Amino acid sequence: MDVFKKDDSQALKGIAIWLMVFHHCFRAKDLFEKYTISFFPFSEGVVIHLALMGKMCVAIFAFISGYGLFLSYGKKKTTATRWAASRYVKTFSGFWFIYVILAIANIIVKNRFAKMYFGEGIWVGIASVLLDFTGLAKLYGTGKTLIGTWWYMSAAIVFILLMPLLYKSIKGKPWLVLVSSIFFLRVILVRVEAGTFTGNNSIYAFIPAFLSGTLFARKDLFNKWANIGSRGGLKAVKCLAEFLVLCVFGLFYNRLPLQTFWDFRFCIVPVAFIMFCVEFIIPIRHIHEILVFFGKHSMNIFLVHTFIRAGYLNRFTYSWKHFALVVIMLFMVSLVISITLEFGKKIIKYNSFMDGICIRIENR
Repeated sequence: MDVFKKDDSQALKGIAIWLMVFHHCFRAKDLFEKYTISFFPFSEGVVIHLALMGKMCVAIFAFISGYGLFLSYGKKKTTATRWAASRYVKTFSGFWFIYVILAIANIIVKNRFAKMYFGEGIWVGIASVLLDFTGLAKLYGTGKTLIGTWWYMSAAIVFILLMPLLYKSIKGKPWLVLVSSIFFLRVILVRVEAGTFTGNNSIYAFIPAFLSGTLFARKDLFNKWANIGSRGGLKAVKCLAEFLVLCVFGLFYNRLPLQTFWDFRFCIVPVAFIMFCVEFIIPIRHIHEILVFFGKHSMNIFLVHTFIRAGYLNRFTYSWKHFALVVIMLFMVSLVISITLEFGKKIIKYNSFMDGICIRIENR
């Protein structure tokens, strides 16, 4: 029996999107300091620490991308170029739909659209819009994106392009590829982003997590790990041991300098967390079903929640007084918007149209 199935990846996305919303709400005091927020039964510092750990969400999404893209590329029945083009359209179809809607909203309300893109002239503005719409804004370093958290779309492009380039190496020597990438990326992060690397939105820092996903897919590591200590009381001991390891990792997560230990934060800790969730959290029946539902809406929630929190409903977001309620309400409002958007897509047959484009690209 497979430990990690397709719907399990959705469940894992469900966990990651909760971490993301929590992270964006309370990762820094200046986000909420003008509001009265209760952190009971924790202290404000503990909540901020936990919210900073929520940054693992990006690594989790990168890991899932690596796992899924590796399996997808191995089953491809077309050229590498057509596969990459099809995956690009499939990945970005949901983004484009929401981009157009939020762009219109930004034009109507305070005309933030024009202020964001066209402050340096019409041609720079047009180029900035095209780069943001295609997910290339972060790669080109324009700094002009409708919503700051959308920098991850550039990372998604990098992941798609890496798969055809590294597939044979991953299939042959996945451990060597992963270890080599960490050393190679340290050179990039020092030279390309010297003195400015924060890890918060680097398209490079999450490549090891992406490659870890390919490694787990190639070596079937979820099943192999689950078979260790799977009998009798050993499973309970294993669960406790993994939980304690995660607690120790949590204590050091924000204490170790990011510029030196970025791979600890964005690869080692997230992968350990993923392994624990896949074996001990996701299999719980009703929790699994709920997480899968959240996971199916994770892309939309990712795309819209910052628009709500930091864009036009900041006061509403933090008006719920207790930190847990703030996160829950932001998540639920984003979820309702996502459900509405998916209903709209179904009416106009948007997904069917985009699927047809992907099929034509692959079979052309």
